[in-house]
Amino acid sequence: MAKVAAIASMCVHSEVTQRPFMGEVVQALKLIYNDTDETGGDYCSQKDSSAQESDFRGELAPSDSSWWNGGGLT
Repeated sequence: MAKVAAIASMCVHSEVTQRPFMGEVVQALKLIYNDTDETGGDYCSQKDSSAQESDFRGELAPSDSSWWNGGGLT
């Protein structure tokens, strides 16, 4: 859930030029979705989502068309 929160955070960045393009967001979400399929994780559980999101503290690199797989999401 922290990765999804990181993507959402980038989408509302105060500096417009730092926001990802919609295609980048879609690709990043697909990667996360595919990752959860492979590991069998359930990141869509509403029970833990609020706790996980409130604990998230991460930084992402500026949007450069590869921010989702360049090590920015941890």
